[in-house]
Amino acid sequence: MTDLNFVPEEFSNLSQDELLDTYDNPKNFHIPKTALEELNKLKPDSFPKHATVLLTHGLFSINSQDRRAVAKQVENIKQESQDIIIPRKRAYRLLRNFSDFWTRKVAKYMFTHEDDKWYSKSNWANDNYEYPENIIIPGVPRIKWDPARDVEAKDFQRETDFNGNELLPEDYLQWNDSWEKAHKIYHDKINNRLFGLEKNWKRSITFDVHDTWVRMMDENSDKDTFREWGYPKMEIGTLNWDSCDPEILAFFITQVEKYFGFTPVVNTKYKWGYVTQRHGRDARENMENLNQRNVLQIELGRYLYMKESTQEIDHQQARKVWAALRMCIQKTCEEFWEDFQMAA
Repeated sequence: MTDLNFVPEEFSNLSQDELLDTYDNPKNFHIPKTALEELNKLKPDSFPKHATVLLTHGLFSINSQDRRAVAKQVENIKQESQDIIIPRKRAYRLLRNFSDFWTRKVAKYMFTHEDDKWYSKSNWANDNYEYPENIIIPGVPRIKWDPARDVEAKDFQRETDFNGNELLPEDYLQWNDSWEKAHKIYHDKINNRLFGLEKNWKRSITFDVHDTWVRMMDENSDKDTFREWGYPKMEIGTLNWDSCDPEILAFFITQVEKYFGFTPVVNTKYKWGYVTQRHGRDARENMENLNQRNVLQIELGRYLYMKESTQEIDHQQARKVWAALRMCIQKTCEEFWEDFQMAA
């Protein structure tokens, strides 16, 4: 184990295989029902107007051409190593190594407790669909390039998944000008939303929501390994307290403790990302009042609601998890609403 050992104390004596089994059952992580009960009492359109939720990796769907290319790449690798050629269905398993692949459905659980009109299966697959203004989701698949990276970053263009598995053939990953344009569209949309809020309300609170994993997945599940240091149930990153008013962060932590039933890790391993830096700290540096802009990056363990080995969602658990997140956001924004109104 490294110094960054986030495995809960009650699991600390388990072997790697036992940890894989334990983390593969969401019911081993208790989430109170409190948030779900409170969420159901909220009125429609009650989400705070000065708050924004970013699902930066919310689009995982890829077209059939890309899926075939991934499957062919995996088959070629297996052939070159004189190993058994695996079925294409297993090749797709490598795609699921990407965290956040399910977060596009987060919006349904968080924002449609009483009104499903804007959300349907047809809209879920429609990249041009306009989500509620509180939610910003990039209309690009993460398989080729990453909206949470600068276009100049080395890992902006994806050549492997997070476990080092090759995904697309080299000749398939040719630079495409449309990637940079789509990247600009996404980040311009964030800029416009936040500057608009700050013009009207003087302040804004943004939650950049991600999820993460502990299962390092191979093409074959019997070769999966447990992430060396585990992962906290939730980590909040504010770039060492530079992207958010400390009072807002402190209050949000108390809400996590209430609705999730655990204390989150703060600014430890994933202290920040490109969004937190660009739209949080860097933007604040150009503002007369730093605290008019507040950005929190939230990394949530997807094993809280998912059987990672099969990507099967525990929907009962998922509803509790996302209701808890909604209520943490709701209560935090309501707590500081009076301050925003006074500032306006």
